Amino acid sequence: IFARVSPENKLRVVQLLKQDGEIVAVTGDGVNDAPALKRADIGIAMGIAGTDVSKEAANMILTDDSFSTIVTAIQEGRTIYENLKKFIMYMFSSNMGELMVIFIAIIIGFQQPLTAIMILLVNIGTDILPALALGLEPSKSEHMEKPPRLPTEKILQRSFIVRLFYLGFFVGLSSLFAYWIGNTTYDHTTGMTMTFATLVIGQMFNTYNSRDDRESAFRKPFSNIYLIGAIIISIAITVVTIEVPILQHYFETTHLSIAQWLTTIGLGSMVMWAEEIRKLFVRHGS
Repeated sequence: IFARVSPENKLRVVQLLKQDGEIVAVTGDGVNDAPALKRADIGIAMGIAGTDVSKEAANMILTDDSFSTIVTAIQEGRTIYENLKKFIMYMFSSNMGELMVIFIAIIIGFQQPLTAIMILLVNIGTDILPALALGLEPSKSEHMEKPPRLPTEKILQRSFIVRLFYLGFFVGLSSLFAYWIGNTTYDHTTGMTMTFATLVIGQMFNTYNSRDDRESAFRKPFSNIYLIGAIIISIAITVVTIEVPILQHYFETTHLSIAQWLTTIGLGSMVMWAEEIRKLFVRHGS
């Protein structure tokens, strides 16, 4: 405990802590706090009692002078960071699945499983809303129970990249299998349509995979109403594109029977079951 500390010594304390590898936050309201506020990783000035000098030196100003606001700000910052990771995981793994469908189909000699307009519709019409909804995931109390992350820590760590490819593999595999069933059992157009439907449905299941890297997708499935709404809209766009005759001409789709729809739903859910198995091993392993 330091009492009646001079501005020089306050600054010295901050410097020594930073040399020790600590992340330093300083709160203050007076002119004598300004050097330490400026030198700290984050300086926090009082908005009501603080002087103009301390406010100028600080990175953040507490408008209500309440220290509990700092805790709220930390929780909000951690939530934003976690939601950013969820957004990246969903977008990258889903796009990885799309690329896998195209390239493997070329390698093994399949006909074109998706048209350019289908891919465009997936990326613009059915991907964007769920991705944005993941950015609005509610804050979790667990965020504040974790230790602070290192400033040098990257989002794209090895485990993150491996999981990204893992999810993308099952999104792509299920879509390719849908094409094989549709093309061999019915015709090429049906195969493309089933591939398109399976890809979209798989990505919708993948949104729930992306919400947490450990907890089951069935834990609090209705906590994000924006995500539920986004999935409903994306599925509706897909159904309309496939089942409305005038749109079938433009998007090169065809009507799917109930059995075919059930097949695409079953195949699309493969990515979720694969991820649930992985999460189960992770939880038991820890």
